[in-house]
Amino acid sequence: MPHCVIEYSIDLEKKDRTLKTVQMINQNLIDSELFDNKTIKARAIPISTHLIGGEQIPFIHTTIRLLEGRTDKQKEVLSKNILNALSKEYHLVDNISVEIIDINPNCYSKN
Repeated sequence: MPHCVIEYSIDLEKKDRTLKTVQMINQNLIDSELFDNKTIKARAIPISTHLIGGEQIPFIHTTIRLLEGRTDKQKEVLSKNILNALSKEYHLVDNISVEIIDINPNCYSKN
């Protein structure tokens, strides 16, 4: 059930490349064997206004929200695999980060 949100500076946007990135992250989630493919929700959101160190420079930040139950080691491996995949694809971007957040199942609702 992970929700994967890829935020990126709009200057990196190219429709085909953005789709390829979402597909790449989705495949990393599948390859981790931590999730059922049918439950993965991945999306990309361009950010037009941002500052990093006081400057508007390119960035990619991926947040993965998932229900509790994975070990810290599993989350660490997943985070590093996604960071490595993004770093290879966007080797000219110096500001790439990945964050994994546990969702409290008591506070999560869906239909």
